[in-house]
Amino acid sequence: MFLSVMNCRPVRTQKVTAYQCQWSDTTDIYLLDTPGFDDTSRSDTEVLIEIAACLTKTYEDDIKLSGILYLHRITDRRLGGSAKKNLMMFRKLCGKDGLKNVILVTTMWEDEQMEMGAKREQELIETKGFWGALVEEGAQVNRHDNTRASAMILLKSIAKKDTVIISIQKEMVSEHKDLNETEAGIGLNSDILMAEQRVKKEMLEALQMERQARMDQDEKSAEEQRQFRETMQKRFDHLNQERENLKISLREMKEQRRLFTELEEKYEASQERLLINRTVCSDSLSAEYPELVNRLKNSDIRGCPRHISLGADGYFFIKMKSGRTRWCLPPSIIAEITESNGKTEMKDLSRLWLGYGNNYVAEIHSIVFNRS
Repeated sequence: MFLSVMNCRPVRTQKVTAYQCQWSDTTDIYLLDTPGFDDTSRSDTEVLIEIAACLTKTYEDDIKLSGILYLHRITDRRLGGSAKKNLMMFRKLCGKDGLKNVILVTTMWEDEQMEMGAKREQELIETKGFWGALVEEGAQVNRHDNTRASAMILLKSIAKKDTVIISIQKEMVSEHKDLNETEAGIGLNSDILMAEQRVKKEMLEALQMERQARMDQDEKSAEEQRQFRETMQKRFDHLNQERENLKISLREMKEQRRLFTELEEKYEASQERLLINRTVCSDSLSAEYPELVNRLKNSDIRGCPRHISLGADGYFFIKMKSGRTRWCLPPSIIAEITESNGKTEMKDLSRLWLGYGNNYVAEIHSIVFNRS
């Protein structure tokens, strides 16, 4: 089960991040925390590409969204330009059909007077330019008071909903549109065009002022206007490049994701190689567990293990930070784990505790998704 979280907190989400939450003994919930379109360190195009890449990947993998939470600080005195842009992009990403699975969540009630917060909440709901139109189309409104009980109420509200295919997923995967052809892409492209027009106007005004200054033999003012035009030209070129970057297909997004994953894996491997010197083994380990020591020394295992279990007769089980699994186990244990648990493979084990006489306790990484 996936929850997509559009974040509007003081601590900005830099990239799409997945958080695993155990919902029950048989079910895990995954929450996807996404960056907002008000990140000063990244362009809106970069943010949209990252969100679209993640949501299309989950859809292609037959993992459906159960709901979308849009978080908004109740302490915000007004809905400024960046917040309105966030809301506009959020609505276009979801589409009309996706709004029935949306919960608009107000946060930080502990930092606001109840009466003032309730008044502000009502204004959000009643104003069509804010949340009003979304509520009319099926979105719900709820509060989060920063407690576990409050969070569980939100999760329960999402868990009971049918899964949904949101607009950006349908447009790019089913309708084979490029990102700039989607509703979200069209909306962002329009914003960038308007910004380009404003910059061009400022450049034209600066050019006229520069010419007038030269006629008046005011070289200092003329130079200031020339430098300003140069700055605006760079801004214009950047905006134009952002519009070009929106012209990306699903295939190109997949290739970008593949290259990024390769770079990320290489970086993690380099970090693990730096940490290998921190792995300390006992002097007698090589005698009792020769294969384990051999693996620790060669390139098969890099870095400090996340989990390691040592058994009798040189048997062992290791889970690395990268998720890779290595083991030396009796065939009877391997057969029992894989054959008695359906399609379980050894790589699915999160932890394995070895005891005497081929006794063990295994923790199997099992995720149950709502599928439609």
